[in-house]
Amino acid sequence: MSDTQRYFTELAAQYNQTHYAGDLRYPALKIRQHHTLEMLRRFRAGGRKGRVLDLGCGPGPFLPQLGELFEEVWALDVSPEMLSLAAEKAGACAARCLRVQGDAEHLPFRDQSFDAIVAAGVLEYMETDGPMLAELRRLLRPGGIFVGNVTTLGVVGLLDPVVRLLKGLGPLRWLYRNWITGGHAERAGESGMLKIQARKHSAKIFVDQLARAGLQKSDSVYFHFSPLPRPFQMLLRRIAIPVGLKMEAWGRRPWLGTLGEGYLVEAVRLADRDFCTQGTRPKVALISQATGGVQEHIMKLLEGLDRGRWDLHAVVSEADHVRGADPEKLSFPQALKEAGVPAHFVDMRREICPVGDPRALGRLVRLLRRERFDVVHTHSSKAGFLGRLAACIAGVPVVLHTPHSIAVDRPGAALPVRAFYAILEWLAGKCCDCVMALSSSEQALLRAWRIVPGYKIRMIPNGVDLASLAQRAGDPDEKRRELGIESLAPVLVMVGRLAPQKAPQDFVSAAALVLRRFPNARFLYVGDGPLLEQTQEQIDALGLGSSVQLMGWRSDAPAIVGCADLVLLSSLWEGMPYTVLEGMALGKPVVATAATGTVDLLKDGVGGVLTPLHDPQAMSEAICRLLERPDEARKMGAAGREKVRTAHSLDAQLKAVDELYADLLRWAAARGRFKE
Repeated sequence: MSDTQRYFTELAAQYNQTHYAGDLRYPALKIRQHHTLEMLRRFRAGGRKGRVLDLGCGPGPFLPQLGELFEEVWALDVSPEMLSLAAEKAGACAARCLRVQGDAEHLPFRDQSFDAIVAAGVLEYMETDGPMLAELRRLLRPGGIFVGNVTTLGVVGLLDPVVRLLKGLGPLRWLYRNWITGGHAERAGESGMLKIQARKHSAKIFVDQLARAGLQKSDSVYFHFSPLPRPFQMLLRRIAIPVGLKMEAWGRRPWLGTLGEGYLVEAVRLADRDFCTQGTRPKVALISQATGGVQEHIMKLLEGLDRGRWDLHAVVSEADHVRGADPEKLSFPQALKEAGVPAHFVDMRREICPVGDPRALGRLVRLLRRERFDVVHTHSSKAGFLGRLAACIAGVPVVLHTPHSIAVDRPGAALPVRAFYAILEWLAGKCCDCVMALSSSEQALLRAWRIVPGYKIRMIPNGVDLASLAQRAGDPDEKRRELGIESLAPVLVMVGRLAPQKAPQDFVSAAALVLRRFPNARFLYVGDGPLLEQTQEQIDALGLGSSVQLMGWRSDAPAIVGCADLVLLSSLWEGMPYTVLEGMALGKPVVATAATGTVDLLKDGVGGVLTPLHDPQAMSEAICRLLERPDEARKMGAAGREKVRTAHSLDAQLKAVDELYADLLRWAAARGRFKE
């Protein structure tokens, strides 16, 4: 039983219908009921008939009036006891009132089933609003309305932390329990609901969340929602709320209105609008400066998204600016040209550049204004900061960002440095509408550092094409013969740039420890980068030249992974590494460090083993254990392949990104960001 269900079941058991309905003795609740019914009457006066859903109906205070306004009334609540009370309250409309027990995030109705949905006092009990609002949009017919309220953080709300301190102050405990909360918070705390109820919204955020769900605000009312003494309520009712509403009518922020802690909204379900019809394809710019896996991610999007629906462009640096890059490696601009993707060049460098960064920002602003993009999707830190700022200045309707690892996630970095990057990310987050995290751990990091509000985050993991990857991998025995490796020799492969992020020195140190127990093992590092010479010197100093080989950049990297017994990754930070994904997709067990993103792929030992960061000893022990237990390694590899097949397919990733673009365009249209 959930906390919400337990809480309301206890309420129904402890209080009879008359007592619970008596909560309407607070003028605030009467005001809420009055305005809710007025909104529904106006909607009903427009000639709309049909069905209404009372979501979280409780003991049914709205049901008699809803029965007068609509032909068919549905009442849903998580508690069967509450539904029993609602049946008694329905009165004359009981024959037309159908009751259903269910969860607000997974409503048991068909699409477009209702003309109106009422959710009075429901959102306060939801951990997040997004899933519920998406369900409401699904159930509403185009033109239907949603009427609901949230608790806003006003001047009264700012006193909550002080008020809650009274709970532990002995003689003042009675004051807290009976005068301030009327015992309500005490009961909620016993049911685990106090934390959820303490979560407050702002009116601006709530309206924004409605728009993201395709619900456009058409009316709103502020009201006081705390059980304070009647004189305080009357003061707020007669002064603060009318002034706040007047300020909102003037287009000003209703500061005084937020003294009242309740915010009631009427929102209309917008008709579905197809932004991706032939001839009117939305223009999308993907902006990036980074290399490696970020480039691979962008190329998958550019090549995989339907160009019949999206007019895709890339904004990149004309030169890669990659130290240690293999001269035979195809540059990003060349790859874009071969893929037939329109490319725009703006010189951006990874390092902070006091002269070059403002110049790049100005060029990005001019480019975005000239090309009039509908969507800007930035990638990685530098291009993400400059691109989001430029898109905001240029007035691009939709801006989203994919971090591919966050600058605050740098082991060993000083706290002031991490705080500085967090502030920059927070500022850039103000300029974007959505952050697309690649993993749950990256999403948690965004929340922990409060870089963007939770409702702005959408998690879409990387995906791989299993069929294409298997074809590129080819015959493992043939690749071993080509590389001159004995058929029985253990082969351990790592694919990645020779850069500080990948910690190649840890890879070499772990290899040296493993070779003491498995002298015939072969370690292959596939990739180029600035640490090539330094890593080779370490290999030579340890006398590992015959067993550890730096192979540089290779076009046949999937085939080399395909002939491996184990795939390794010693990274210190990641977004969601393709090395691990592709190794798992080929059925190879993986030994990797517990970096952000990687921990999601190898969670609970599915697909491989996680080891601590910067710990070659632990990595070597994990490698030796799997080499000594080949049956266990094969089971891990098979489980990893199945996980990739079910949760990380490229088709699923592309579909999710396509839907995200479409959702954000609908939201931008609801906010009036498109100029007709």
